[in-house]
Amino acid sequence: MKIALFAWGPEDNPKVWSGTPSTLKKLFTERGIETQHVDMSAMLSAWHYRFRTFMKKLGFDGLEKLPLLFQHIGLGVSRIDETFDDDTSLLFVSSNAISKPLKPTHRAYIYVDAVMRPRLEFTAKPRFPQSIFREYGAKKYEQYDKLSYSFATKIFTQNEWTRKFIIESYGVSAEKVINVGFGVNLTSYKEEKDYTRHLLLIVLRKGLEEPKGLNLLLPAFRIARQTVKDLELAVVGTNGPEEEGVTYFFNQPRATTVQLFKECVLYTMPALNEPNGITYLEALANKAPILGLERFSVPEFAGYGRHGFYTACTTPEAIAGLIVEALSDKDRLKAMGEAGQEFVEKNYTWNRVISQMLEQMQ
Repeated sequence: MKIALFAWGPEDNPKVWSGTPSTLKKLFTERGIETQHVDMSAMLSAWHYRFRTFMKKLGFDGLEKLPLLFQHIGLGVSRIDETFDDDTSLLFVSSNAISKPLKPTHRAYIYVDAVMRPRLEFTAKPRFPQSIFREYGAKKYEQYDKLSYSFATKIFTQNEWTRKFIIESYGVSAEKVINVGFGVNLTSYKEEKDYTRHLLLIVLRKGLEEPKGLNLLLPAFRIARQTVKDLELAVVGTNGPEEEGVTYFFNQPRATTVQLFKECVLYTMPALNEPNGITYLEALANKAPILGLERFSVPEFAGYGRHGFYTACTTPEAIAGLIVEALSDKDRLKAMGEAGQEFVEKNYTWNRVISQMLEQMQ
């Protein structure tokens, strides 16, 4: 068996889906499987990217599913598909761009972390006329997803929430959709963790303060600090106004983030729109229980309360109450952190992902 791994961007770029394509290729190759990386961005011209920038302003996103581009990219996939040997399997990494049946001797697999429609429910609706374009785009996204899934042999998801949504909302058979998870890209913290320091942590990228929940967390932090006087908050990935108890770490090396995962006692990301969230699991690997909203994959990552806290309420008061509750019992926090680390080590390694994929592909 050979694998053609389709992804957006060069394989050695760590920003391409958090380095997932390069990790998958490396591990497949180590298992003796000839793996070829296909950069789907090479199918497009500079004009296409300018068109994408324009369309994003109208409410569209997701390059391969943009109206007018999906069919174009699908044709490119079909042309490349014809060049592969008969024993080649095609693996699309976060790219649902199969617009027509592939070569009969080939099998296609899609590896996905989320679907668009439920995400739009938690995204601010743009003003007219962009709202019309986004509604049209949302319907097209769904149409293209369903089409790609119909041509796929199997669909691999990164979480159980996405798996259930595809089955229940798109009518795909349960046998065709497998939750293989994903891997955590750091080493578990095995030393004794100090739970006496009331340090909270959130990790995000600049420009995502609203969807990642920072704008909700900051007022919640101020409220909680009235009860927990020595409460601290470390914010990685962006900057902001000076505030007592809050420290920003902007443009810092990865080592700084890893160290803060080790030091924090509670990872607080009440994200309004984060369907997957690898940082939740990175925190758990460092024995830090997580705190988020009751949506998307947060409940399953929190072990449905075994190693995390979540609420359906999106007010600063509700988040503050949850923070105070979480920090009220250090022994419980320690036990939850250790349970969370065990959960990650058992279920979220790239070797486990590869093994599950190959079991289905072979």
